Amino acid sequence: PAIQALRGRDLVGSTVVASHDVWRKIGRYAAWICLFGLIANVFELSDRYMLLWLGGDPMVAQSMIGQYHASRMMPLLLAAIATLIANVTLPFLVTHWERGERPEVIAQLELAVKGTAIGSTFGAVVVIAFAPLLYQLFFGDRYDASLGILPMTFVYCIWGGLFVVAQNYLWCCERGGWPTVALALAVGANFLANYLLIPHLGLEGAVLATLIANGVGWILLLLVTYRFGWRASPSLLMTGLFPLVLLLGTIPSLLACVIVLATLRRGWWLNERERSVLDERLARWRGAV
Repeated sequence: PAIQALRGRDLVGSTVVASHDVWRKIGRYAAWICLFGLIANVFELSDRYMLLWLGGDPMVAQSMIGQYHASRMMPLLLAAIATLIANVTLPFLVTHWERGERPEVIAQLELAVKGTAIGSTFGAVVVIAFAPLLYQLFFGDRYDASLGILPMTFVYCIWGGLFVVAQNYLWCCERGGWPTVALALAVGANFLANYLLIPHLGLEGAVLATLIANGVGWILLLLVTYRFGWRASPSLLMTGLFPLVLLLGTIPSLLACVIVLATLRRGWWLNERERSVLDERLARWRGAV
């Protein structure tokens, strides 16, 4: 059936499509995916090169890069989990989109983004609380500077994960070039912020620049999705800011997580539909256990 569809002999999704239309769509999709991956790799390497360029003495710059990467071990795991969530949910979102169920697509995306933001922040708080013990156990005192930048690293990795999850909306409505444009602008903001901050703040400046750039990318993506029909709810916007509590310190972050957990059912974070879905999933989990 797949070969027949590509030859234009059958249905693709819910619409009869000629073969040249299919290949044009596939080619455009593949091109945007490749360009997105290229820009993401540039984003990944930009801090390293800016630290080498602006970090002063080469040995000092190399040392800062080591500290920088040591702070990214656990945060990148959260970003990988967000990518997994995005990849798992995309087929279901596309199915609803092809059926013309746009409100269902938006509802599922909002729940996915909120769950990713809240769950990742909870996980980050736990890691930050035990990080001094873990770093001392595994690394001794070699990466003490990494502990100071760990909260900022968690924040920008969580925002990067939210970007990956939320961009699925634009892939569903075949606007895949816009996430790439938003990411490219975020990379430009990263280079500019690094150029301004590293000479004055060193390692902290590089991490702060990446945090700002990821925040720019997240805001731009929300603006683009608004342009194409997804008006993010106030609770989603508030949830997107929730990771910033990590910058307040370990104890305030723990208190903030307790408050969120206590108010999760009061409509501040989740709407009625999302709470019912959560209750259903919890009931299934308890039944399986």
